[in-house]
Amino acid sequence: MADIISPFILSFVAGMATGVGGLIVLFLGEITDELMGLSLAFASGVMLVVSFLDLFAEALEVIFYLEVTLAFSVGAIFMMILDLSLPHVKILGKRE
Repeated sequence: MADIISPFILSFVAGMATGVGGLIVLFLGEITDELMGLSLAFASGVMLVVSFLDLFAEALEVIFYLEVTLAFSVGAIFMMILDLSLPHVKILGKRE
């Protein structure tokens, strides 16, 4: 029974988090670029930590700690190299 209810609870919590974000925008009015950047950085940090901890724990069941750490490090370095080497698209102009 818990296997059936768990996805619904998680979906509800995710929907409520979206609602809280909407209420923040509603109460604060216009969001500045600094607040938007802070919000996006916080959200990406939370997603990174959750995925890292979940994937790291599952990987430890399969291979050793040193191999898991090395694989995560190589992946992080690879993503950094991609980010630094690929061109970025910048949208010029004023936000309205």
